[in-house]
Amino acid sequence: ETVMLKDSHFPLEFIQNAEDEQSCKIGFHLYDSGLIIYNNGKPFRIEKERNDIKGFCSIGVSQKYKKGIGFLGLGAKTIFTITKRPWVVSGKYNFTVQDMLYPSPRKDLPPFSSDVINKIDEFPNRGAIFYSPLLPDNNGKCEASRISEILNGLDQSVIMFLDSIDTVEVEDFRDSGTSVTFSRRDVELYAEDDVDEIGAYICKRIRISTKKSDNQDGNEKNNSEWIVGSLNVNVSGDAKRNLPKSQLYNKKRANKSTRVSIAIPLVQERSYPLYCYLPIKESDTGLPFILQGDFIP
Repeated sequence: ETVMLKDSHFPLEFIQNAEDEQSCKIGFHLYDSGLIIYNNGKPFRIEKERNDIKGFCSIGVSQKYKKGIGFLGLGAKTIFTITKRPWVVSGKYNFTVQDMLYPSPRKDLPPFSSDVINKIDEFPNRGAIFYSPLLPDNNGKCEASRISEILNGLDQSVIMFLDSIDTVEVEDFRDSGTSVTFSRRDVELYAEDDVDEIGAYICKRIRISTKKSDNQDGNEKNNSEWIVGSLNVNVSGDAKRNLPKSQLYNKKRANKSTRVSIAIPLVQERSYPLYCYLPIKESDTGLPFILQGDFIP
């Protein structure tokens, strides 16, 4: 509930959700009246032990595969911190959700602009599109400025430890016309084992690029390079017994192994927070490198 009530947390939850659906790209498009979030991963589906619509409309229920990085059952549900009635288009499903729980089918599409449609159509196998009319602030105005502030707080390192997502795109279609794109690629592989085996080790050099543009200052691009090492370690019985008793942690208790990683910048700049695949807010370690593990946020 604490995480759910933090509107600043929704971008990371959507990135995590898209990663679990094997997306390689996620985008956030901000307008005066609303926010569009899309990814090109697997679409919503209903299968034997999986019902994505039920999962989206339930609180505290996670239906992720065991290898997914999400476990609290929040993910895309954090959209309710910025809107009362989101509109979801994914695969063959097209529906809105009222009061966080009740889906209603739709026959038409959300009011996308032609620019947005063209951008989304670049992905022939797009996974999910979330359209969010934004909540008003205390003055009755749409809180687009607050959403812009949250999205501007994203850092290029959000894609550091992800396996599927290598691009995050943020575009503000209001007066400022700003856009930011983070992208990651492997530069050199030093060592690689079977990632599913306990004791497996991977070490590589990666490059993360940031491209920024706006109507006033034009275009800007910068790169950072990192040495990233990951080790797959055994999860002991004591560690599992020390987890909170809540059923939300059943997925972690079922894990036989977990991955621990460090990322060392080739140019030392500052200290970094802890990472649990994505950055954990307010957790500055004071270390000149990034430590990533299966921490409890």
